[in-house]
Amino acid sequence: MTIEVKGETLVNDPLKDGNKIFIVAQVSNYNPYCYQPITVDYKMYYNDDFKPETVEFAFDAEYSKQFLIYTIGTDKSVTKEKFDGKEYNCILIRKDVIRFKQLYDTYISNRIIVGYKAKRKTADFGMFDISRKILPVVSERIIAKRFETNNKFPFNIISFGDYKLEVLHPKKTKIEKDKIIEITVQLYGEGYIEDSTIPLINIPRTFEIISNTIKNEHILENDKIKSIATRTYKIKPLLEGDYTFYPAQFYFYNESSNEKKAIYSKEFTLSVK
Repeated sequence: MTIEVKGETLVNDPLKDGNKIFIVAQVSNYNPYCYQPITVDYKMYYNDDFKPETVEFAFDAEYSKQFLIYTIGTDKSVTKEKFDGKEYNCILIRKDVIRFKQLYDTYISNRIIVGYKAKRKTADFGMFDISRKILPVVSERIIAKRFETNNKFPFNIISFGDYKLEVLHPKKTKIEKDKIIEITVQLYGEGYIEDSTIPLINIPRTFEIISNTIKNEHILENDKIKSIATRTYKIKPLLEGDYTFYPAQFYFYNESSNEKKAIYSKEFTLSVK
């Protein structure tokens, strides 16, 4: 992060009298389930006597590769906001959506390096004194937990959102022996989909599986992530007969209704001639 200002020394202590600038990581949920998305807002607070002329941000969080799902863009506008009873100028630097894949008892702990350019009090026009300041960013404690499994939900739920599930199969249910066909599982909706959670189809043993291909796409829309994932099988029937393909299933947690849900595709039958 590079900040060009007119001013003096930077101090990163929000509780110290006379402070100039500090950055806080605010977490939306400090006790999430494993894989449950949470939002981390990085906010920069500064006093009125600290007057940025230009602000550019370059940020590399320690969790980027392992935990980051996506980043929501911000307009970097300046607002007034209170912190510990005092009013400051405030800029939302960055908004990250992350999740913890395992049980964690941790903190968001990062460093933001500020390149500080203060105009010299000399006759030299356009010259700057340049220094670097490391601003530590530490959140409050975060403890991730797991869902309890039961007979209705025997698996550990790792999908959060609202989804729909269907299986696309040949319109003609009578198919020829030894002719390759495609069957596709389609899972889509609001929320992040992991490749490992895309449902499988129980293919009868009398079919040879030629390929099993996954395609998984995510888009950001109105600060929400939407996903469409497919698992496409190419299969070849080896024997004649009628074969039933039982429903695929998918378990998830709907945060809007605050409940676990199970959805199923429709059963279908193919006749091999």
